[in-house]
Amino acid sequence: MPHPGKKLTQSYELNNLDDDFIATAKEFVRFIFSKEVLRHTKKVRGVPVTGNTFGKFIHHWSRYFTSSEVPKMQDIMQTTIEIQLRIALQSSLEYFQTTMDAYFTKYPNGVENGQLEEQLGEVKSTSFNIFQELCEVKRSPSTSLMNEPAFNEQVQDSREHYVSINLIRRDFAHNLELLVKEKENVQQTILSSESQLKSIQEQCSREQAEFEANFARIKEDGERQIVQLKREQEQRLEQLILQLEAQAKRLAEERAEQARRLEQLRQQEELLAQQRAQELERLNSRSRAWRKRCSIT
Repeated sequence: MPHPGKKLTQSYELNNLDDDFIATAKEFVRFIFSKEVLRHTKKVRGVPVTGNTFGKFIHHWSRYFTSSEVPKMQDIMQTTIEIQLRIALQSSLEYFQTTMDAYFTKYPNGVENGQLEEQLGEVKSTSFNIFQELCEVKRSPSTSLMNEPAFNEQVQDSREHYVSINLIRRDFAHNLELLVKEKENVQQTILSSESQLKSIQEQCSREQAEFEANFARIKEDGERQIVQLKREQEQRLEQLILQLEAQAKRLAEERAEQARRLEQLRQQEELLAQQRAQELERLNSRSRAWRKRCSIT
């Protein structure tokens, strides 16, 4: 690059640049953004960057050259490090969240606390390795000491989020299991009651047949015995009818009670589903707010 000109050394104003320097700088810019150069992976401080990321660096660097003051190299380097830190944080957190979302897709009912802690530890370790690579820590070990607290602070928020999700899913799965067992018990009680009712009906049929047989035999012994036996049978039949009516009434009350319990269980299921939906919506709102805060950060 040619010298920017003697006028710049006297006034330090960018509008006093030499024409040869301006022409050479334009040619350099055209060369940097040419297809031959752009097809190669760009690196900032030794770390590969994407087109979107490189655009962010250009945007921040351009502020120093649009000013009338001569930019300081230490300011440009500091801005580059800060941008690189934000990109590293965002990329590592995206990996952390994507991996944990896939993990809970695999285990929709949640997992034991020890298993979750082990998974969170592994994902955090991998995320931190990504963070270090994007921060280019290998060439600057001291940067790791400054940037690690920022990484831990962001990951801690995500970790608490997934611990809460795991707790909610485990509670819901447990409550659902209890409801299913209760429902099975009620159904078993209904089947048992129906079996008892059928047994009573069969008993009534047998007794009715026995009554008719006895009545036929008694009739042969004479009108006196028939009248007497008929009265006794009628009394017995009346008692049986009263018993049957009482049993039928009791069974009807039991079935009504069972129906009421089933309705309560159904309402409890709907209430639990609503509570879960509300809790999930609250967590999703917190997650969106947190992600928005992360993106703003």
